[in-house]
Amino acid sequence: MRDSIKHDVMVDKNLMLTALGKKRANIAIRGGNIVNVITEEIYPADIALSGSKIAYVGDVSHCVGKDTEIVDAKDKYIVPGLIDPHIHPEVCKIPITRFAEVAIPRGTTSIFASLDDMMCLAGIEGARFFLDEAKNTPLKVFYTPYAKIPVTPGTGDSPPSTVPHKFGFEELKEVSKWPETVGNLDTVIDWVLSLDEDIIKCIDHLASNRMLVHGHDPFESGPRMQAFLTTGIRSDHVPFSSQEALEKLRSGMWVMFCESPIAHILQDALRLILDNKISVRHASFCIDDMDTQDLLGAGHIDLQIKTAIGAGLDPIRAVQMATLNAAEVQRMDHLIGSITPGRFADVLIVDDLRKFKIDKVFSNGELVALDGKIVKKLKTPKYPKIFLKSFHLKKAVKSADFALRTDKKAKKVKVLVMNIPPYAPMRYRKEAILEVENGVIKPDVENDVLYCAVVERHLKTGNIGLGFISGFNLKGGTIASSLLVPHNNIICLGSNSEDMAFAVNYVAKVGGAQVAIKNKKVVEEIRLPLGGIMADVPPKEMAEKEKAINKAIHNFGCPIERPFFYLMFLDIAGLPDYALSDHGLLEFKTLKYINPIIEIVK
Repeated sequence: MRDSIKHDVMVDKNLMLTALGKKRANIAIRGGNIVNVITEEIYPADIALSGSKIAYVGDVSHCVGKDTEIVDAKDKYIVPGLIDPHIHPEVCKIPITRFAEVAIPRGTTSIFASLDDMMCLAGIEGARFFLDEAKNTPLKVFYTPYAKIPVTPGTGDSPPSTVPHKFGFEELKEVSKWPETVGNLDTVIDWVLSLDEDIIKCIDHLASNRMLVHGHDPFESGPRMQAFLTTGIRSDHVPFSSQEALEKLRSGMWVMFCESPIAHILQDALRLILDNKISVRHASFCIDDMDTQDLLGAGHIDLQIKTAIGAGLDPIRAVQMATLNAAEVQRMDHLIGSITPGRFADVLIVDDLRKFKIDKVFSNGELVALDGKIVKKLKTPKYPKIFLKSFHLKKAVKSADFALRTDKKAKKVKVLVMNIPPYAPMRYRKEAILEVENGVIKPDVENDVLYCAVVERHLKTGNIGLGFISGFNLKGGTIASSLLVPHNNIICLGSNSEDMAFAVNYVAKVGGAQVAIKNKKVVEEIRLPLGGIMADVPPKEMAEKEKAINKAIHNFGCPIERPFFYLMFLDIAGLPDYALSDHGLLEFKTLKYINPIIEIVK
């Protein structure tokens, strides 16, 4: 990055001299109305920029010289650059350069990312490559790594998900030395309350280095939530009800209200805030996960501002949540989040505050976007070999590999089915009676009970975890993906084992993809040659592919708007009540693998 995002040197003489008028500003933004998110005011003021930072706010006449570039902001609003304090950008399936290409014109100038997919696939080298790539974009990427990979843990005789690269205390010690590292994300409540030795060491190490720990504790309240807070956990980004959010805010936890294709929390949160007239100072927005079509379409944090204003939240407070609050939750408000001297010159010029139409975007003191388009062409780097040959199946799979078997004499069995509701990627218990033929349990397509499998693809173990799933309602065909966060084995579900075998082998053959298959033919696909999770293609092309494959799956009968988003988290045990890894069906409460076959029906 042009200036390190970590302040190793606090005193910038040029910045100080510009503020005193002894040196001239590079850029002066004049005639606008400052949205002061600290004092919650809007008033006329100019801004003087020196290098990558803000030197002076107010009457900047003494900072202006003959070489100062004047930017006219008359009758417009001057807003801090927007911040996403919790995001997994790899889920957009495009490299960070391509992500910046689209996010910057939406006003997002800083993100906090865990890079768990990069770390899992390519280890520390992969995360470092991603951060170095980001340096060549206008987007600031602060690093907040996971404390543990794999995140689907092993307990006793229950092994963790198979991954090519693990991450724990020793790796955290190494990456915490990096200038971009400011803390961690997604520390799961069960890891902490079970006193996982490695997790406790990670938390203590971060605390001793004055770094923050952010939690993952959906649906939690009462003693468990407050016990979690006693360890210094800073925030939660997944409250699934307004009452849960209110309890967490009252307990001193920062809450990031997530609004994504699979987590629609914001509307309830806004009702809570407006109806109870509570402060939003410990609340911010975040996206967590999104598709490229969202970035190009409805928007990113800018959409959440517009949604909040439309619901009745004061525009200053909506902007405050997206800027100052987001910086403070990560304790980075000395660098970003406000239009004040010494902060990075991340500045938006907005035509209409209520409609939040962005005219210009400055990042690090440079004009980087104009009228919704990036002004400078960004170039993605050449990705290293570790991302190009990442599929290592033990052997090609066969249809018989997806058969769940029981006693050959059985005619019917009762099974446990992971039932996914339409509103969130949770997996609740459902029971079904299924037919058996020659010991093989058959799916019940008419009643929406499908096969589901996770195929290990990193270390040639040959592991295949099998289960049953409902909620997708496919009336034929199958879908498969090598983007399965964060372990990124191959996930597949379908109405028949023949299509499933074809789909898994196809994904491995092409080096990564999301596919919709029917009668052993590819109906739609998104090729993902970079580690099986990304493709270096123009964002518009990726967005079109996302729409096309979703439409194809809807034609299979699927009612879920974004099917792959609901599949993508199936290997994560941090979401209730079941997970499916390459070792089989895992129960959330006990973290033990269980048999999906409950009993033979007499």
